[in-house]
Amino acid sequence: MMHPILRFIFVLLLVIKPLTAAADNTILILGDSLSAAYGLKQEQGWVKLLQDKYDEKDQSVYLVNASISGETTGGALRRLDALLTEFEPTHVLIELGGNDGLRGFPIKRLQANLRDLIAKSQKIGAKTAVMEVQIPPNYGP
Repeated sequence: MMHPILRFIFVLLLVIKPLTAAADNTILILGDSLSAAYGLKQEQGWVKLLQDKYDEKDQSVYLVNASISGETTGGALRRLDALLTEFEPTHVLIELGGNDGLRGFPIKRLQANLRDLIAKSQKIGAKTAVMEVQIPPNYGP
């Protein structure tokens, strides 16, 4: 089984790599503390570091970090319509679910929220990817 961090990086590369040949791509990142750089300076977070790499290579990729520490799938779902309207992303990267699990929210609710996040994003034509979050077995079923 692949380590969760390696899996995260692998999926991220699969989503992001095709953008290097494209122009004017906007990636909306919906995440929790992992993407919001909780406990770090913003310039130390992975989103800012990735944006810096695109900028260094003079690539037209703009990362919109709409991540909030403690965010749940339900919270992101409530904010999504406004974010899609404001930024019109070509891609949406969803890194959520951990806080739902830590709070003991029902798995069915988590799944439904993720499906809705994906459907709304795809409805505007955005390519969408979901980062897998492994919830410890002692937090819910």
